[in-house]
Parts: sequence; structure tokens; C-alpha cells
Amino acid sequence: MNRGFEKLSATAFGIGYLPLAPGTWASLAAVSLWYFLQQNIVFTAGLQLLAVSASVIIGIWSSVRLENVWGKDPSKIVIDEWAGMWITLLFLPADWRILILALLVFRILDIWKPSIIKRAEEIKGGWGVMMDDIIAGVIGNVLIRIVLWMI
Repeated sequence: MNRGFEKLSATAFGIGYLPLAPGTWASLAAVSLWYFLQQNIVFTAGLQLLAVSASVIIGIWSSVRLENVWGKDPSKIVIDEWAGMWITLLFLPADWRILILALLVFRILDIWKPSIIKRAEEIKGGWGVMMDDIIAGVIGNVLIRIVLWMI
């Protein structure tokens, strides 16, 4: 069976095939597209929520299907980083400094994987591939909101 769309979406248009740090590259691409959307269209809260929801749904679907082909949580699957990065950015102001902070916070959480994030990674199947990044994105978003509130 041809799994072209599944592979294209799971690898974030091929970024997952990069030999070095594909998750970081996918996160950077996600931030770049988010910034482009913020600067070039009326990227309303509704559109942001739709974009995030689509990335999560497509991510779970493609991860479930490709984990059976590529094995448990393969580094090629980077749609999870993409979705987690977009969750980190959800409803935040359109400011390049915030985007850079969001990228750093999300990558630190995704690589370090404190307690609850690490446990989510143990969920079986595509849900586990996605869930740790979803939680990292939520935590990252909250942390950035706290920082913005404090300054």
C-alpha cells in the first residue's frame, strides 16, 4: 500500500528525513510558517485553533499508521514536534521575540521531558508519539504566558 500522504505529513514534508536534529528543524519550520501566517493573513483565534487541531489530528492518524511500518516513535516522525510547537504558540501575540522564546521553551521541554511529559511518551502507539509533544506545547504556552504577565 502506498503511504505517500501519511509519510509526507508525518515527516512534515520530508523534514523528518534530515540526518541531524529533525525534531528541531521541524519545530523551526513550524515557527516559520506560524510567523508567515501571522504576518500575511488575518490569523484569527479560530484559524489558529483550526490549524493546531488539524496538525494534532493528522499527526495522530499518520503516527498510528506509520509506527506499524517504522517502529516505536521513530525520529522520522516529526509532525509531533510541529503540533507541539503550534500549541506552544497558540493565541500568543505576533512578536518575533515571543516566537523565539516559544521555540526555545518548547525544544527544552521536548528534549528534557520533565515528569508528566516523559510519562506521556510511554503511551502506546501514535497517541504516545503525539501526546508528549502536546503536553510540552501546553506547558510551554503556559510558561510563556506567565513570563509575559510578569514583564
